[in-house]
Amino acid sequence: MGEIGRRVEQDWKEALRAHRRDEVNVLRLIRTEFQYAAKDKQAELTEAEEVAVLERMLKKRREALAMYRQGGRSDMVAQEEAEIAIIERYLPRSLGREEVLPIIEEVIRQMGARGPRDLGRVMGAVMQRLKGQRVDGAQVRAWVEERLSRGTE
Repeated sequence: MGEIGRRVEQDWKEALRAHRRDEVNVLRLIRTEFQYAAKDKQAELTEAEEVAVLERMLKKRREALAMYRQGGRSDMVAQEEAEIAIIERYLPRSLGREEVLPIIEEVIRQMGARGPRDLGRVMGAVMQRLKGQRVDGAQVRAWVEERLSRGTE
């Protein structure tokens, strides 16, 4: 069990003692997902694998959140937002614009990318460099598109 798994386990026990039912339920789900992933792998999860499990859980909840918002289900929106907040506590900080833009600039310079038609090549190289980092791919794409739309400067 990685560091994240140990923290989840400890927080789950504390939430049980404090009778924080909603938190207990989300932490139980996280523990279960970690157990399934470890069973599939037939070995303990590394911290990077735990992060991947949490990212998948987060993605599912964000998709559900969008559907609930679209359907006007404010009760379910609140529940999904609460679950997302709990899951995010266990993820490392995501890279921001100020950390990613220099990488984008460097890739564009190295590839000689000139405009929006180079988006796919640039995105592939940027995401390869960011592999193992916590970063929102959709946000990176927006930053790359923004930079490429300016052309060569």
